[in-house]
Amino acid sequence: MNSLIDVSRFGEIKIIKELSVFFDALFGLKLSFYRFNGESASNFCRINGIGKSTGAGSVKCEKVIAGDVKRAIEKKKTQISSCQPGIKRFIVPILFRKKVYGIAVSNGIRVMNKDRLSMEKKERGKSVKKKLRKEGKEICVLDKSRLDQLCFFLESFVNYVFMSKFEEMVFMSSELSQTHLQESIARAIDHIRENYYRPNLSLGEVSKVVSLSPYYFSHQFKKEYNATFIEYLTKIRLEAAVRLLKDRRLSVAQVSFAAGYQDPNYFSKVFKKWMNISPQEYRDQIVDQKVS
Repeated sequence: MNSLIDVSRFGEIKIIKELSVFFDALFGLKLSFYRFNGESASNFCRINGIGKSTGAGSVKCEKVIAGDVKRAIEKKKTQISSCQPGIKRFIVPILFRKKVYGIAVSNGIRVMNKDRLSMEKKERGKSVKKKLRKEGKEICVLDKSRLDQLCFFLESFVNYVFMSKFEEMVFMSSELSQTHLQESIARAIDHIRENYYRPNLSLGEVSKVVSLSPYYFSHQFKKEYNATFIEYLTKIRLEAAVRLLKDRRLSVAQVSFAAGYQDPNYFSKVFKKWMNISPQEYRDQIVDQKVS
């Protein structure tokens, strides 16, 4: 199953994009997402270029990060990695049902204890922030307690979003995603047309029939048909009602029940809203005119 999920595309999810913009603006913090297919940690890092650096200590740095990636995957817990003095980065395992599908890796963060950070700010004022940013490019500065808080938030938020968007990630990752989605929507349409007369037909039931979450099904259905599930169901029910109203043997109430509405008054209200004419008026004016 892991091979079906391309976690490198996780950054394309809207809420993750928004989170990235927020953290970049606030901390200069950036996240990169990598797909994991069960390779060894060192091979995984080498393939994805994680921890690659130049200059003295580069090999050592790569080994440190590879070791932290291995621990993050094995323990299924975020690791705070450090291969340079005072510089930390987050390595967040991305999980679904206790399986690791990938990791998120942050850029470096400069960490100081509160006393030193306070002292430098006091001595140099705003220039220290500018100097540190220049030295570390876009490296932000945090004390240890805030680093731990940020670590907890990133791990919780990233994995919550991945869990809630898992189906969307499957579709995004699959070359046949559009075909699969179209087939699912087509099955949903068939189910609606075959069961529209049931008053309790719901979005939850239809999404379950096609094995999609209600939220994702609702979003994709509207995207495909430019109408919500309720709007489409109402359309199908009213099409049936129009056909049934032609049969004078049926009362308006009977037509209402047959079209999936238990309350004839509510049926009349919906019918008039969509058709600009009541069911009885439709029968009297349209049907009778055709008969005459």
